[in-house]
Amino acid sequence: MQTVLRAKIPTRGLLVAEGEEPDWEARFKSGFVPLPRRWVVERTFSWISRWRRLARDHEGLPQSSEAFITLAMSRRMLSRLIPFSP
Repeated sequence: MQTVLRAKIPTRGLLVAEGEEPDWEARFKSGFVPLPRRWVVERTFSWISRWRRLARDHEGLPQSSEAFITLAMSRRMLSRLIPFSP
């Protein structure tokens, strides 16, 4: 797992050609900027929440929730390996 942090304006400056001004707005956009590979996390959460029991927090212990998440993701991997055919 990797934490993706937003780019910050450097405190010590930026290397640019002599006589040029850096384009700060193009480099560090203001407002909402989608983070790279954020969709992977969102997709995984949607797969987990397809299990009715994991859509809401019914478990009393964190270990129980972790076990059900492992079951849900194991079923997801198995269904990708061996597709269901009636």
